[in-house]
Amino acid sequence: MNTLPSSPCVTALAALCALVPLSAPASSAEFSQAEFTRADFTQAELLEDLSLLRSTLEKTHPSIYRYTDRARMDALFDQARRELHDDMTLLQFQRAVVPAVAEIRCSHTSWDLPRAGFGALMGSGRFLPLSVQFLGGALHVRKNLSGNPAVPVAAEILSINGTPTDELVRDLFRFTPTDGLGTALRYRTLERMFSINYRMYVGDAPAFTLELLVDGRVTSVELAALPYGEMR
Repeated sequence: MNTLPSSPCVTALAALCALVPLSAPASSAEFSQAEFTRADFTQAELLEDLSLLRSTLEKTHPSIYRYTDRARMDALFDQARRELHDDMTLLQFQRAVVPAVAEIRCSHTSWDLPRAGFGALMGSGRFLPLSVQFLGGALHVRKNLSGNPAVPVAAEILSINGTPTDELVRDLFRFTPTDGLGTALRYRTLERMFSINYRMYVGDAPAFTLELLVDGRVTSVELAALPYGEMR
C-alpha cells in the first residue's frame, strides 16, 4: 500500500524556482534590466512554460494535492492560463502563475525571480519605506525607513493607497508560500518582504497614502516611494 512520506514537502526543483519564459537568456550573466522589463514574450511561449511548470510539479512533488485538491489546482492553473497574453513582462508572468504554486502550501516549493532579475527589480524599483510587523492580525509600523517623522513606530496601518489593510493582506497571501493549512508562515514572510511583495504583486507607486491609527486617533500621511538603497 502506498503511504504519504512523513514530510510531504521536498526542496523544489531549481527549474521551478527560476522558471522564466523560454526565450529569456539562459544565464544570469546575460540577464539585464532590459531583459527584466522586456514585454515581447508571446502567449505561446508563456503557455509552454506554464505547461512545463505543471508537468514538472506533477512528476516531482511527492504530494502536490495533499492540502489543495486537484479540482482546485486545475482551477488555479486554468485561471493562470487565461491571464497569459502576448507582450507580457517577466513580472506579469510571475503575477499570473504564483498563486497556483503558493496554493500547494509547501514552504519548500516556491517561485523566485532569477537572481539577476531580482537584482534588476531591487535596483530600479521604488518601495514603501517601512518595516512592518503583525500584532494580533493587525499591521503595525516596526521601523520607519522614510525619514518622515509623521509615521511613528507601532502605529497601526489601516489602509495603503485606499485599500484596507486586511483586504491587501488577503490578496498578498495568494502569492505567499505557507506550510499546510496554517497562516503563521505567511504572516512571517510578509513581515520580512512586505515592501518588496507590494512592489511585485500590487504594483509600482510614486507615493503611498497611509491611513494610520495613532494613540486612538485616525490620521492620514503621505510617504514618497524610495529606491531600496535609500531606505534607512
